Amino acid sequence: MEPLSITQIFAASTKIMENAQELVEEAALLLEHNRNARAFALAHLASEELIKFQFLLPVALELARDHRIDWKKADRLLRNHEVKIRGAILLDFMREPPQGGVYQASELSQRMSASGTLNDMKNLSLYTSLIDHDFVKPSECIDAQTARACVSYAREQLQIFQMMYVAVFALTEMTEEGLRRCIAMPEFQTMLQALGSNADLSHLPTPSKQQAMAEITTVFNHPTFQPLLAQFPSIVEQMLQSLHQAESQTHQDGQQTL
Repeated sequence: MEPLSITQIFAASTKIMENAQELVEEAALLLEHNRNARAFALAHLASEELIKFQFLLPVALELARDHRIDWKKADRLLRNHEVKIRGAILLDFMREPPQGGVYQASELSQRMSASGTLNDMKNLSLYTSLIDHDFVKPSECIDAQTARACVSYAREQLQIFQMMYVAVFALTEMTEEGLRRCIAMPEFQTMLQALGSNADLSHLPTPSKQQAMAEITTVFNHPTFQPLLAQFPSIVEQMLQSLHQAESQTHQDGQQTL
């Protein structure tokens, strides 16, 4: 990967969001026509696409802090399917209030271990595969219920990332000047200080799985972030509920017009 500018990353983020929405819409169309395997595949790919936004935003932050980026490693991570699946798992982990108010590395690690199985499911939805000495088609592996669940999950994930995108746009106007102005804010500087070395992505380290889970949960449990994360699940659910109500009202209005 050639080095990217902040402007390029913001432009890529917009296209990522647009492409993810198109993938979700096309998955829904396939689902309506009982093309369950392909609906599952596109919905899964939409989820992976959205995580690219989650990955690129911290890179833009590092560039705005004038830190060096290991672009070769960034490219490998960006193309790694299981890394993107683990990004989605992390978001799901954040959406659930931790038991006892403390995020546990062991629980996050257990959830992350499902990334290989989820990647295998995607491959089963696309390719004829050998299972127990027999070749099976995708249509024989992915049923309607599994496809519906995946499309519903991707649609909800898209809505969450659309809210994130709107928030980033409001803070930065998707410009380098806006981003640099944002990270110079005292509130943002306080968060960076609390993160310490965990905020430095200059070399994009690849720690062991156990170390990574421990570092992530340590950040989540930090006094600076714990109150914010404690509100995250309810905020997300409230916003999703509002969106669902608006969509339902729009559908009812359309039916009345007909």
